[in-house]
Amino acid sequence: IIKFKTKKSIDDFRKRQEKLNEYGLIAERFVLNFETKRLKSHPLKEKIQRISDLDVSAGFDIISFKDDNSKINDLFIEVKSYSGNPYFYWSSNEIDLAKIKGESYCLYLVNRDEINKEGYEPYIITNPYKNIYSNSSQWLKEAMSWRFVKI
Repeated sequence: IIKFKTKKSIDDFRKRQEKLNEYGLIAERFVLNFETKRLKSHPLKEKIQRISDLDVSAGFDIISFKDDNSKINDLFIEVKSYSGNPYFYWSSNEIDLAKIKGESYCLYLVNRDEINKEGYEPYIITNPYKNIYSNSSQWLKEAMSWRFVKI
């Protein structure tokens, strides 16, 4: 079955991109606050920060700590916002970093429909390269676009 997309003007596209950026910023701020609360007794909790403000190509959004015993930032968090059933788009850069960082890399999936509810916590996937990208019967992987390079 061939699915055809409906027409979108450049203004519609820009508005959609702005809305997605807003969702991402809200989700990142939520996770930053979540991490600060999770690590409230960590002596270096002020070093939990949004990296996406400094480097959008870092491959992660927030740097944090795995636990209260961590002496250095050792948790790399990629934040994804969704509505309804969990889904996310994952760039090749993010995938590469997840592969390198292994257990130190997490996806935090933030449900926009639940984010303002008391006690809400994001869906956290540790080592998503291993647990989703390389071996998962719980997630469907779909190509949204392909890059072609002349050889």
